[in-house]
Amino acid sequence: MFGYLDTEIAGMLDRSPASVGQLARRPRYRAHPRVRREATERFVSAALGGDIHALMEILAPDVTVWIDGGGVRQAAGLRPVHGRENLAPMIEREILWRLITGEQGVLVRQIGLADSRLTQIGRAVRFIRDHFTDPLRVEDLARLAGMSASPFHRHFRAVTAMTPIQCQKHIRLQEARLRLMSSTEDVADIGHAVGYDSASQFSREYRRRFGRPPGADAARLRTADGDVFQRLESV
Repeated sequence: MFGYLDTEIAGMLDRSPASVGQLARRPRYRAHPRVRREATERFVSAALGGDIHALMEILAPDVTVWIDGGGVRQAAGLRPVHGRENLAPMIEREILWRLITGEQGVLVRQIGLADSRLTQIGRAVRFIRDHFTDPLRVEDLARLAGMSASPFHRHFRAVTAMTPIQCQKHIRLQEARLRLMSSTEDVADIGHAVGYDSASQFSREYRRRFGRPPGADAARLRTADGDVFQRLESV
């Protein structure tokens, strides 16, 4: 699914590989490869960007999910929820509730405070995400966050576990991997499109991040995607 092994997705979602495999192999219909590719691009873009509303837009307009009472009406049994417009708010509330009550709940609550360090660093992260192909100046990011350069660098690393440059590189490489998986563009062209002036530097950093050169990794991802489609066709 999306070019990842079931075990990899299971680790991301904290589910068992068996349950992930079951979800991946129970489609309501066989989507055209172009539709699957577009859905993959939208999903990865929304997930990496943290845009929960864009993530909900990926739901099919006529989606139906059977839910229980959530512990409120234990005897009510299962009931259907029809339509994206009805289901999306419920999913958003569930995601936010899990974030607030989870291990990182204190940090998540701080994000809602306009003057918190997390909010200030969040502005810088959004700027990097929106301008990841452009040259990066830490001084400009610090000014955007309302800090001087030295405290900004320290707080940025404390929040993201990365430096601003490493954050930009992470976003560039993730975008490059998505393009490699979903298009037939030349590797050098993709490297240039995500902000690399040097094809050799792009290849070197890509291999360090994902364990394979861009071309070899793209071939593996496309093969995995094709295998999933073949399995769906056989269902």
